[in-house]
Amino acid sequence: TKIKLPSDFKLKLSGVNTYDSRSSITDPGQNNRPVTNTVMSSELSWANNFMNLKGEFAASSQQDKGYNSAAVNYTASSSTSATAQRLELRLYSRVFDFRTKYQLIDPQFLSLSSPGIYPDRTGIETSLNYYPFSYLRLNSSYQTSEDNLDNDATSVTTNQTVLQYGFQLSPKGWPGVSFSASNNKVEGVEGSSDTVLTRVLDNETSGLSYGINYYFANQMISVGLSNSKFRNDVSTATGQDLDTGGFSLNYSGRLTASVSLDLGRSDERRVGKE
Repeated sequence: TKIKLPSDFKLKLSGVNTYDSRSSITDPGQNNRPVTNTVMSSELSWANNFMNLKGEFAASSQQDKGYNSAAVNYTASSSTSATAQRLELRLYSRVFDFRTKYQLIDPQFLSLSSPGIYPDRTGIETSLNYYPFSYLRLNSSYQTSEDNLDNDATSVTTNQTVLQYGFQLSPKGWPGVSFSASNNKVEGVEGSSDTVLTRVLDNETSGLSYGINYYFANQMISVGLSNSKFRNDVSTATGQDLDTGGFSLNYSGRLTASVSLDLGRSDERRVGKE
């Protein structure tokens, strides 16, 4: 259902109910029992010629049937409810496009009809594309996330931060140049704010890539270089330090009106470190 509000506001309401049929479960038990899931959501959005703003809120309920193996029948349902929320902002013009998103999803949130929604997570995602000239584009993005929102001392709380930036330069009649850099850091601690925290995960992956391509007379030549470093500061059980380098060379062109040729070579080198 959509409701149109004044001043370019729009309200969207939706609901979905999903359930397991008892007859579809051939081997019932405590870990294999029918579930009924209901999700009600609302979305409020507003837009003009340089800004889009959208907020979403969803509430989910889950009913699990108990199972009595001795009597071979189902017992009364247990119910769990949770919420999820998301806020998005976009600012744009002819020369830039900025987007940011915040989301908070409760640990018990469940949507069987949307398996791509991951519960127990909060985070922010931001990106910026800037193109001051037709032949130059700059881009960057940043995202951070955290889980274990219930502060469960028996679970690992994971924090992840991802940063990326780069540019593409493609002047007409000249070789095009591209560059990108990335950094992905993951940290994990075990315990809660009321207990001693133990660091069980701390690794970082950084990468650089360079590219050159040139188009001429229906021919194209491209060269690429890449380098990445993985560093683990806690335990080799979750991965050893590793350096990786790559090289690629490609040619694609039309030799005649009916004959074309594609050639390519790529090499990769890996160096592990204790």
